[in-house]
Amino acid sequence: MGGIGKTTIARAVYEAIRGEFKACCFMRNVREMSEKNGFVQLQRDLLASLSMSSSYFHDTEDGKNIIKNAFFNKKVLLVLDDVSEVKQLENLAEVQDWFGPGSRIIITARDMHLLDIHGVHVTYEAKGLDQEEAYNLFCLKAFKQLEPKEGYSSLSKEVVKYTKGLPLAVEKWGGIFVYEESPSNPGKRSRLWSKDDIHQVLINDMGTEAIRSMVLSFGHDAFYWFWSKPFEAHWSIEAFSKITQLRYLSLPCMELPLGLNHLPRSLKVLHWDFCPL
Repeated sequence: MGGIGKTTIARAVYEAIRGEFKACCFMRNVREMSEKNGFVQLQRDLLASLSMSSSYFHDTEDGKNIIKNAFFNKKVLLVLDDVSEVKQLENLAEVQDWFGPGSRIIITARDMHLLDIHGVHVTYEAKGLDQEEAYNLFCLKAFKQLEPKEGYSSLSKEVVKYTKGLPLAVEKWGGIFVYEESPSNPGKRSRLWSKDDIHQVLINDMGTEAIRSMVLSFGHDAFYWFWSKPFEAHWSIEAFSKITQLRYLSLPCMELPLGLNHLPRSLKVLHWDFCPL
């Protein structure tokens, strides 16, 4: 089932253990990317994301051999997100012996039978949220507290009922409430998570004291470049000077070539691999 939180769980596990591996890759949207670009391009992208140079190839069998030769002696962490058919697994991680001792391959899929066919060692079925959990998540997303603001209780319950416990749907509906704080000016919203909105605010000096959190999301990008390629942004060194009430800042794999003078003193939580300070 889509929207149940499989990708979020896989991301959390990936974050927690990636420091134990020689090479890491979180490969998002395998289903979408294979349909769009084909298996050979998926193989090329996997090799490129793990900083492996390879000869140009046009055949999946050649790609398999290159992947095996590149990683058979390396401890690799690979996440294949949203796999939809066995052929995707056969072309990216057919057997465990392709990778060195201690390697871990994490697969998310909507079809548990697909994982059984491929011989996955351990499976976990993600469950939806119960009513109370969904309600709390919605309120945290929309109102930054466990209860809705006055006058929003009935509407909040209806939204939660409509989402049927799917975490992604709950978060997106909660996000609509945040968007409505200031549809035309993201600098006046309490929370920002869109890469475009964050970039617009910081590149154009639109920050205000209304912003409490910034969590950078790469949306439907095929890869999340934890391993080798940070995303560069040419923000001013005073980009955060007006965001005086910022509490939570998560900018994984964001690099600022121009540097940065300071971060707000109000900041309580910082997740930033390439923070220039």
